[in-house]
Amino acid sequence: MRMCFRPYMYDPALPGMLGKVRVPTLVVWGRQDRIVPLECAHLYQRAIPNARLRVIDDCGHFAHLDKPEVLADVVRDFVAKPDGLYLERSPPGNK
Repeated sequence: MRMCFRPYMYDPALPGMLGKVRVPTLVVWGRQDRIVPLECAHLYQRAIPNARLRVIDDCGHFAHLDKPEVLADVVRDFVAKPDGLYLERSPPGNK
């Protein structure tokens, strides 16, 4: 499993470690991330048991700078669920 598109960022131990995560996990990705492709977000989601993926539109690699309000809403919704399950819906501000 390729976990990143650039060899210098690849850790061959990462896929095995991600599969051991046992806490609610939210993967947040900017749809226009030009540093790490969206393909990697899907790989992380599949590798981490029960991980939830939220992709933020009109957002690059730095969601906390590009779309801080949207990111805050996505995180707030995720942590507000007592069972850690994120209900799939588009975050505010998305098309």
